[in-house]
Formats: sequence, C-alpha cells, structure tokens
Amino acid sequence: MNESRRFQVEYWTEMLQLKAHIEYLQLHHEASVNRQRNLNAGLAVLSSLGLALWVILGDAAEFWSALVIVLTAIFHALVPYMPDQRRVQDTAELRNELQELLLHAERQWYEVSEGQLNNRQISGLTITIRERKSRLERNIFGTVPLPRNEKFLAEAEMEAERYFNTHYHKNRLNVQEAQRE
Repeated sequence: MNESRRFQVEYWTEMLQLKAHIEYLQLHHEASVNRQRNLNAGLAVLSSLGLALWVILGDAAEFWSALVIVLTAIFHALVPYMPDQRRVQDTAELRNELQELLLHAERQWYEVSEGQLNNRQISGLTITIRERKSRLERNIFGTVPLPRNEKFLAEAEMEAERYFNTHYHKNRLNVQEAQRE
C-alpha cells in the first residue's frame, strides 16, 4: 500500500471507530433508560402496596405497611446516586458530542479521500479526532467508565459498518482495497 493511502485508511478507520463508539453509547443509554424505568415502576408498585396494606388490613398491618413505605422512601432517596441515573445523562451527552465530532470528520473526508491533503495533514486530523474523543470521554465520564459489554460492542460495530456502507459505498470500497494491498 502506498504511503498516502495508508494515512487515508487510518483516517477512515478512525471515523469508523468513532461511529461504532457512538452506537455503543446509544445501546448503553437505551439499556440504562430501561433499567431506570423498571426501577421507577417497581418503586411505584412497592409504595402503592404499602399504602394498600395499611388501608385494607387496618391496624393489624401497621407495622408491615410502615416498613414498606419506609423502604420505598429510602430507595427513592438513593435512586439519584445509582449508576444508571447518572449514566443516562452521561451517555446522551457524550453521544451528542461525538456525533458532532463525526460530522466534522465526515466534512473533512472529501479532502482526505481525494488526496488534497498531505500525509502530515491527514495524520494531524486523525490525531485531533482521537484527542477530542479522549478529552470528551474524560470530561463527561471522569474516572467511572462504562462497563464493557461485548454484545453491545458487536452490535455497534455492525451498525457503524452499515452506516458507512450506506453513505460512503464507493469510498468504502476504495479503502477496503487499500487495506488489502
């Protein structure tokens, strides 16, 4: 593979990985939203159960219904500190920021793919994407990264491939040919 094609392939690969990262965040976001919704529904049922016990059984159930109500109140107080509560916000924020970064990278793809930039410029653009992605992850997630999920990862990679095959079919084939050389 000639030297300039190698830099184009690296840039393409970085865009592909960025899209996969966005899809991975989306899958984590959806899973966190679903867990949060289920937890809230469970707490609502538990709270209602405590009140129902109190009303139906009267004084005989005072202790048990009060216990259920107290436990529900404790869970409601702890919900904001649970990982999914924060993860819903963080994954949405990072996904949106990375989507903007991907659109910026896609805008530059034409110049990269047409050979209008030299190797140093293409390498600089590739490194800039990596730096911005890393900085965004650090600023949003801090020291608590997402747990690794192999199923989400495989699905995200397939979705990224689908996206690029749909939107960049001709360029994708050229990059694949360069990778085989």
